[in-house]
Amino acid sequence: MDANTAIGAAVAAGGFAGYAAKGSVPSLVAGGTSGLALIACGQTGRFKAAAAICAMLMMIMGMRLVKTKKAMPAGLVAALSAAGCNSSIALEVQPCAVPVPPALPEVARLSDRVIRILGRNPSSFTLTGTNLYLVGTGSSRILVDAGEGKPGVLQDLLKTMAEQGCHNISQIVVTHWHIDHLLGVPELLACFGSEVQVRKYMPSEGTSTGELDNAEGEWSPTEFLQGAWTAGMSGVCYGRNWSLPAILA
Repeated sequence: MDANTAIGAAVAAGGFAGYAAKGSVPSLVAGGTSGLALIACGQTGRFKAAAAICAMLMMIMGMRLVKTKKAMPAGLVAALSAAGCNSSIALEVQPCAVPVPPALPEVARLSDRVIRILGRNPSSFTLTGTNLYLVGTGSSRILVDAGEGKPGVLQDLLKTMAEQGCHNISQIVVTHWHIDHLLGVPELLACFGSEVQVRKYMPSEGTSTGELDNAEGEWSPTEFLQGAWTAGMSGVCYGRNWSLPAILA
């Protein structure tokens, strides 16, 4: 495992990683939503190998925290030898303050055509929760993302639709396949009917452009500059008096 791979493992465990200087000794620092700061200090010039081993320990400790839901004691120090590289590393676990995002209203109008509904699933991963977006102004609109299907979300959506004179969801556009954006789909289909289109990207069969014209009077045919979109592609989609740069996850 090289240093870059090691840092990637640390990111997976803690949320972010980066190099820092501690005196004249290079250090690897990782932390994040787990609420921990893990500091590895290479004691010799062979820091990359030491960082790789330490990052593996970070990943193991991060997994332990996720499984047990218990914080590890502050000040825990483990010294060990990095076999084959004549290096040693010190692993120190310290409490790490986790920034708390500001509370958001369960329903909020973001513009004259977009209303946000919170997914009621706050966590260290989703922060204030996954957002659902009701797009359009007509009686039929598009829903962007489906949330996790948490209790109360569908009721918030139905109440908002009734207040706005909206009676139908024509399609559900899921931005990516994470469960906090996807698990609400079955409940939505049970409510609005199985004929509602659910898609990650617009189909290109028979045409070179996708169409987002099912929200009554709101979205004109939309051009995707990259043609058929797949994961990792980027481009710009255009609607009536708006454009949206996007990258598909």
